[in-house]
Amino acid sequence: MVNKQPTVGLNNNSLTGKEESCLKLKVMDAEKQEETSATSAAGEFSWNEAEQGVILGSFFWGYVITQIPAGIVSQKYGGKWPYGLGLALTAIFALLTPPAARWNKSVLIFVRIIQGVGEVSRRHLAVFINFEILIIHVLVKIRD
Repeated sequence: MVNKQPTVGLNNNSLTGKEESCLKLKVMDAEKQEETSATSAAGEFSWNEAEQGVILGSFFWGYVITQIPAGIVSQKYGGKWPYGLGLALTAIFALLTPPAARWNKSVLIFVRIIQGVGEVSRRHLAVFINFEILIIHVLVKIRD
């Protein structure tokens, strides 16, 4: 807490114009900091635990739903384009997360689902590519 009263021993008659304006600015700054700290302590969003759980879990909904389709896409088209698309989706929607959270909870949930979709394509393709390289490496060693 900041005391908003001038210190003892100073009366308004003894302050010069500059000192008085400086004191007023300090008081205004202290009031602004007090308001900001009260807002940041409470948080920007007033979501209960259930709402937080839905928002955090929505990422995994997109992740789980697209497991099999991502595997099929990675086998059919290889790794370069689906991996790049998944990386781009995750990055773009990560940048959209703060504005979506301020706009509406439903929009935030949608953004998190799309992030999960992008992440699964990246993970699947990374595993697929690494597994393919491992098999080729093993087959070459067996042949030699």
